[in-house]
Amino acid sequence: VECGIGAVDFHWNASGWTANVEGVRVPGAEMSASLEQAAEGKVRLDVAAADVSDLLNWWQDWSKVKVPAAGATSIAPWNVSVVSGPMRHGSLSADRLQVEGRFNEGRLEVTLLTADAMGGQLEATGTVDRRRADFEGRMAEVDLPSFLEATDGLGQATLLPRHVRGI
Repeated sequence: VECGIGAVDFHWNASGWTANVEGVRVPGAEMSASLEQAAEGKVRLDVAAADVSDLLNWWQDWSKVKVPAAGATSIAPWNVSVVSGPMRHGSLSADRLQVEGRFNEGRLEVTLLTADAMGGQLEATGTVDRRRADFEGRMAEVDLPSFLEATDGLGQATLLPRHVRGI
């Protein structure tokens, strides 16, 4: 597996630290990151493009690796901001995606997710943890038959193209 980092700029002082990481390449994504740890953590990811399926496969393999982290339980919650260009996950695709939220104790509380996707706009809030993702939101001008055909596990497993397209 090939991964890479173009450049890192790191600063540490009495109140915490900051890091700017450019040119991050992991399977399925290219991005830059800005991280800050003080009273609370802040992370901003600017993703140039991503294939979420490839990224998740890499993450599942990598996340099994045990990394010693002294004092890891004392790290403050992280405020998360992600801005992405084109993203793909199987048949689902988005031209633009933005996520704002807070990561704490293995759970991401998404306070805002917006996307230009499937021919329209999506807006949602929700939670993500290791086992599941739960979102509630709205779609406008989305090609609904394409969305239903492209999603898996949303309760429409018995729908066939003829059900959503009238074929």
